[in-house]
Amino acid sequence: MANATNLTIDQFSGEYAQESKKYFPATDCKYENNNQFINVYNDKIISKVKDFYKIKLDFLQKNYNINSLNADDLITYKILKQSLENNLKSFDYKIGRLLPLNQIFSMHLDFPVLGSGSSYHIFKTANDYQNWALKMKTFAESLYDAINLMQEGIDKKIVLQKSLIEKIIPQFQTIINIPIEENPFYSSVLLLQNNKEISNQDKENIIKQYKDIVTEEIIPAYKKVLEFLKHKYLPNAGKDTGIGQYENGDQYYQFVIKFFAESDLNPDKIHDMGLQEVNKIAEQIKEIQKEMNFEGTLHDFLQSIKTDPKVTHFNTEQEVLDYLNNISKTVNKNVHKLFTVFPKTPLVIKPIEKFRAESSSAMYMPGDLEKGLPGIFYIPIINPQDIGDNKGLEATFVHEATPGHHYQLSLQQENPKIGKFRKEIWFAAMGEGWALYTESLGLELGCYVNKFEYLGYLNMSMLRAIRLVVDTGLHAKGWTRQQAIDYSKQYLVDSDQEIIAAIERYMAVPGQALAYKIGYFKIIEMKEKYQKLLGKKFDIREFHDILLVNGSVPLYVWHDIMEEWANKKLAE
Repeated sequence: MANATNLTIDQFSGEYAQESKKYFPATDCKYENNNQFINVYNDKIISKVKDFYKIKLDFLQKNYNINSLNADDLITYKILKQSLENNLKSFDYKIGRLLPLNQIFSMHLDFPVLGSGSSYHIFKTANDYQNWALKMKTFAESLYDAINLMQEGIDKKIVLQKSLIEKIIPQFQTIINIPIEENPFYSSVLLLQNNKEISNQDKENIIKQYKDIVTEEIIPAYKKVLEFLKHKYLPNAGKDTGIGQYENGDQYYQFVIKFFAESDLNPDKIHDMGLQEVNKIAEQIKEIQKEMNFEGTLHDFLQSIKTDPKVTHFNTEQEVLDYLNNISKTVNKNVHKLFTVFPKTPLVIKPIEKFRAESSSAMYMPGDLEKGLPGIFYIPIINPQDIGDNKGLEATFVHEATPGHHYQLSLQQENPKIGKFRKEIWFAAMGEGWALYTESLGLELGCYVNKFEYLGYLNMSMLRAIRLVVDTGLHAKGWTRQQAIDYSKQYLVDSDQEIIAAIERYMAVPGQALAYKIGYFKIIEMKEKYQKLLGKKFDIREFHDILLVNGSVPLYVWHDIMEEWANKKLAE
């Protein structure tokens, strides 16, 4: 027997994916128009989440014989097992729980965007609005539990760094101070004007209900958090370094390295890898410096790029968006050279909302073909005049959109051969490794013709190499925020503001930034190996298709999939 239950592994993992939605509010908002939304900051509820994972892992291991599963089912088993084990392991460390808010990846930022009507959640029926109203109430309640966690953090000397708290404070102030018509918690109501499915009476009820929730529940909760941040949390802020400052911080850091980068390498080894990669890319930049006849240090050259009169700058937000849309057209003309399978989900390009733009970098939010939701490439545009063609916009587009995250996640969701669970799972090392790798394909995609854009690509690659150095520096070697900023300035063309935002991101989310280069190194390793092994049988288009066909998987599973493909090619 393949298993000791009537459920196939696909059915079991699908049930798990559906049941787990209530434990992952952001995911739930995307896929389900229901009223489920748990308080992610409540300890009693979180203990139920832990029990949920334990039960599912126990069932998986007791009821499925891996020796009897076919190839696809075995992949599903391995993915589900690793996902459950990772989630359970995270409960061994209280550090993550006692730092519930940060300035870049946090529910106080994600939730208003999800409910704004311009993102995942669909607002078509009166029931949709009612469901979101209930979610808003639960979210408002959850912020009070976030305060309790932060107070516990103060008691245990596990408090967010001062510079990060100072970035969060204006995020709360913005939501409190803007007019209700501009408040993202209310902006879905503005869609009612053109909605013909909802009666006028229901529209009036929704308008009143949402005004009441925003003014009487959301804003008071935000005010309470703001008061706590300013008067209690900030005076007790942690040092401006990494998680090594906290008790058991070194053990937690090794865990997040494994969680995000799927690596057993210790921080010292990763740090050294980063130093080597930085030096390698620096030599590539120096070659461009020679071609441009610039005499001086690498740092001087990079500084000159910022003010070079030949750099094209933008005057308006629309000019930036037009430039990105033209990049999209160029890439789409050439992408057939590297792939034979293409996503059906459309892509749109949008500026990041103003209330979170200063703390955000470019990002991608996947769409949903069945629900008519496009993939969204978000770009922060604070001051268009500060953006030029030396900023690596082509590399950023290739990474975040086509053929980076948009291809990977759209093909994963559109694949009829994989089940619900595998359509939605995400592993950072593969996902970010793939997106970073696609940047190296820019020349074949018609990009980097402009020397400044090519320098932008090298700058982006350098940024990811620096992450290996500064992330480990901050969290394992006692580097201060300023040390990490000063190191980055030596090698990047980015503005001081951009470098500071990047360093503070690594401080807020330890280990996540390591996934990019470590995943990238794995793809390059496989590519070079199979080019040599297969010779004339190697087809770059087929290689790319196979890399993505099974969706997001752990690195060791990815390796096994590619080995099987290569062996079949050899036998042909």
